[in-house]
Amino acid sequence: MVFLKYGEVIFGLILILVVSGQVVAPLWKGTLIFPFFRSRRSSKLAHELAVARQQAEDKRVSQEIKTAKVEKPRDLDKITQKGRT
Repeated sequence: MVFLKYGEVIFGLILILVVSGQVVAPLWKGTLIFPFFRSRRSSKLAHELAVARQQAEDKRVSQEIKTAKVEKPRDLDKITQKGRT
């Protein structure tokens, strides 16, 4: 009987933790409730967002490289002129 009493208390504590973690905390933060069940979808979306950001960053860097290649001769002339004076 003591084992059942401890089991009942432990089950109650686990239930309270689940409810507070899946319902109360998200409502407090202003997010959707039951985030445990949304984690797969949101992690997939987060991965897609990270890939899109990386692609945008790669595109920006490649554009800067192209711009730097065009501007490089002018900058070299400025540097060499400063070194001569």
